Amino acid sequence: MKQKLLLFTLLIATLGGAAFYLMPASRGEETVGQKFKAIVEEFQKLQESTQSKFEAAKEAERPAIITGFRKDRHTLATKALELAKANPKEADSIEPTMFAMMVGRDNKEIVGSAKDLLSTNFADSPQLIDVLLRLGGDLSNRDFVEKVMKNSKSGIVQATAHLALATALGETSDELAETSPDKAKAMREEALTLIAKINETYAKEKFQSFIPAEQAKNLEFTLKNLAIGMTAPDAESTGLDGKKVKLSDHRGKVVVLDFWATWCGPCKAMIPHEREMVARLKGKPFALISISADDAKEDLETFLKETAMPWTHWYEGAKGELLGKWNITAFPTIYVIDAKGVIRHKGLRGDDLEAAVNKLIQETESK
Repeated sequence: MKQKLLLFTLLIATLGGAAFYLMPASRGEETVGQKFKAIVEEFQKLQESTQSKFEAAKEAERPAIITGFRKDRHTLATKALELAKANPKEADSIEPTMFAMMVGRDNKEIVGSAKDLLSTNFADSPQLIDVLLRLGGDLSNRDFVEKVMKNSKSGIVQATAHLALATALGETSDELAETSPDKAKAMREEALTLIAKINETYAKEKFQSFIPAEQAKNLEFTLKNLAIGMTAPDAESTGLDGKKVKLSDHRGKVVVLDFWATWCGPCKAMIPHEREMVARLKGKPFALISISADDAKEDLETFLKETAMPWTHWYEGAKGELLGKWNITAFPTIYVIDAKGVIRHKGLRGDDLEAAVNKLIQETESK
């Protein structure tokens, strides 16, 4: 529990301290920025006092401290939201609005009000790009994204909103692929329509190094080639010996593609179970292929010398062509492919992964 609070406090401190520009003090009437600075400082003091109370408290007293901290967070988030609502035409009001959304993120009313303000008053702000990429990829935020699309006159914001919604539709279509294939197909088609709009209208839009059209291109490839039920394209990479390798080399086997990196904690947490699974399936028509996105091949080789991972390894590197083509944006990313080369599952881990593999092996051996 202590570690959980420490981590949470550090996260909020980072959001509050690094994500928001605090206006310097000046004479005369306080500006929105100065009032917001006072709210952030009050929040930082709240964190410090809560941390001290938590560390000094007995175990039985700590739940009440956490509950009180949550209540006080919501109070400050509401205060920031009221500041933004009172100054709807001020450009600086976007900062307290975003603060309210993050600090009060476990309060639906606060988050809903913040979304309304952002999509109505700040739909043209490039600061909305990050919010859209973080929230828009979840289909539960569809109303928010569509409201931004309706109100924004900014090309880069429009491109980002289209990309975010297309991403959410694509991810949800995978979740529905087995239970509602027709609905999943309709979602993919809608996502492709949004991507076509990006290509037709917003192809040249960019913000710093972020180019929505480039990400849309990778997403389009995923929707057209990497959906559950489709035959996987013949992925090509490089083995540890430097030789070219292909997914088709393993046709006739159930294949698990595991995109990972040695710096990825969740990836490394999978290794013990993967090791056990590979041992149990020895002699079966099965292949586990771990595809490394490490910056340097030496990092992977050193790790493999210290950690037993007795299965096939490919090296792509952080900017490998296969990672871009398959739109790999998070680690681990798991694909389960049957003996005919058809993608049957995505994102499975642990017992769920092994159960799916066993079922596909049984299908293969029964034919």
